[in-house]
Amino acid sequence: ETYEAFLQYEAVSYVFSVVPVPVTDTYEIVVETTFTTQVPKPIVIWDPLYLDWDKIDANLIDSIQFTATNKGLIATDNLTYYIPPYWRNTAFIAPDETNLGRLEANSTLQMPVLLEQIIRYNIPGDRFEMRDDEDPNTVVFMPDANDTSRWENGPDYIVVDSQDVTEQWYYKFNPEGSIDFSYCYKNRTRYDYLYNETFDNGTEIPIDVIITVDT
Repeated sequence: ETYEAFLQYEAVSYVFSVVPVPVTDTYEIVVETTFTTQVPKPIVIWDPLYLDWDKIDANLIDSIQFTATNKGLIATDNLTYYIPPYWRNTAFIAPDETNLGRLEANSTLQMPVLLEQIIRYNIPGDRFEMRDDEDPNTVVFMPDANDTSRWENGPDYIVVDSQDVTEQWYYKFNPEGSIDFSYCYKNRTRYDYLYNETFDNGTEIPIDVIITVDT
């Protein structure tokens, strides 16, 4: 049998350098790409290599155009990418298809990504937040992971839906992992768990833990 194989060869490298600027305790981090062109293998370079978070946080940038360029002499197949759903205060709205397909030699593909500020909430000191990867504005506030007694006796969750941040839900579980009751903050109504995932509309109860938007 005959096999075609490429010899191992480092065609792309990245160099990080820190450049001091004439301001006290201020530095600029520079990423430089070193690559070889016109070689018999795919050489894919992405641009930009880093983002200006000062401008993003200030809402001065609402989209980014990512570019993949093949500097080599051979096409590459199944070019894929990964962008996190959100980072810091910004959600990345990218195409659902992460496989860009075939990138021919000496050619370029572009991928637009929209930026959207996510809602930040004031997190109670005894909880931490978990965000939905598909919708970062939908958040579950869970008990502190170190509060073992709370988890053993039945944890309680607060859920904030992105469609209406005022309609917050409180869920109380028992030690067996079943729901004891839930509580909707919007209409101040308690719903006691019955069976088959149904709830009985109960009486109003006072619960003071209400999540507010961080302004």
